Amino acid sequence: MHVLSTTKFKTNTLVLNIQRPLRVGEVTTSALLPYVLTRGSRQYPSVQAMQRALDDMYGSVGSSDTFKVGERHVMQFRLTLPNGRYLPGRPELLREGIAYLYQMLGDPLMENGAFRASFVTLEKEALRKRVEGIFNHKAQYARLRCIDAMCPEEPYRLYSGGRIEDLAAITPETLRDAYARICATAPMDLYVVGDVDPTAVAEELERVFVFEGRESVPLDSAPISGKVLTGVQEVRETAAVNQGQLVMGYRVPVRYGDGAFYAMMMFNGVLGGFAHSKLFVNVREKASLAYSVRSHYDPHKGLLLVQAGINVNEQARARALIEAQFAAIASGDVTDLELEQTKAMLINTYREAYDSPGALINLAYESCIAGHERSIEELTKAIPDITRDDLRVMAEMLRLDTVYFLSDEPSSVVASGSASAVQD
Repeated sequence: MHVLSTTKFKTNTLVLNIQRPLRVGEVTTSALLPYVLTRGSRQYPSVQAMQRALDDMYGSVGSSDTFKVGERHVMQFRLTLPNGRYLPGRPELLREGIAYLYQMLGDPLMENGAFRASFVTLEKEALRKRVEGIFNHKAQYARLRCIDAMCPEEPYRLYSGGRIEDLAAITPETLRDAYARICATAPMDLYVVGDVDPTAVAEELERVFVFEGRESVPLDSAPISGKVLTGVQEVRETAAVNQGQLVMGYRVPVRYGDGAFYAMMMFNGVLGGFAHSKLFVNVREKASLAYSVRSHYDPHKGLLLVQAGINVNEQARARALIEAQFAAIASGDVTDLELEQTKAMLINTYREAYDSPGALINLAYESCIAGHERSIEELTKAIPDITRDDLRVMAEMLRLDTVYFLSDEPSSVVASGSASAVQD
């Protein structure tokens, strides 16, 4: 239980995160369960009944989702409700909200000892459509396919939304069995953010969230990839696209809990994290080679991806200019203005977390998973001390693993996998 008491908000936010290992045989079940659970509970046996309960709590909002943090699969249940102390009569909304959140997870609707079959059927079809729909979002599709090619033997390749090929084997009974295992052993973190009494909230959570015989089993930390890079993997895939999607995947030996974390965040910011970054200015604005271009660093896995939407005939030029931005940082070619703008943007980004319950929870949960707490104060104090020499060291650490290109022109280079099999 994590109670983050603050007077900044007039709402209370409850988030329950449940960790599962990211692995074949479980990823689709874990992706399906949150949606089945929020279709109905024993007390609220339909979507309509659950929505009426939210409406009765002054229009509270409940939702569920799945995502991955490094190689951990996370199921999330979320509830946002008004703080009763700001309403006439000061209703006990937080108490009602805690009970409702438990209903979503702890007391699901069962028929004949398993989940209601119609719920499972509907959500399996919804999952199928979500996964199939990724192909229509070419930028997302290209990013996932690049990771699939980079990590063929690593759990990180798996898409947190599940796999279509697993759906046929999932039944109300197998889903019930997976649910029972999760309730009995999965690490759970429950966050409450709002103007609340931490002691009173903790007591209420302990009273309501009871799972008999439960013994949480911690998940192993994922090691830095042991993949040996023998060269740059080139992958080209053909599809009907309006613009090419170039994705370049780099291995980064720096994780969230490492001392070099701040420097790598700065490196990503200078490279392609903001509108003033080298990629945006030099590749998009000056050379007009990209409709969009950015970089993303995943500190929980140790990967950095550069992605650009480009004219299909400009792959070679765009790649060369992207690599030139890495070389510029490695040679110390970073201006004072680039440094100061990036520091200001990163600091503002972290300070903005104070204004969002979700951002506060995300930061706390990332620290929890990494086993290394990083407060907003620590982050904003560390960033100003980073130098261009620190960035040069980061640039020298990166290793290009895979270059993926999605275009409408055929190539002799064969992609690793079919266009319809999204695996990340």
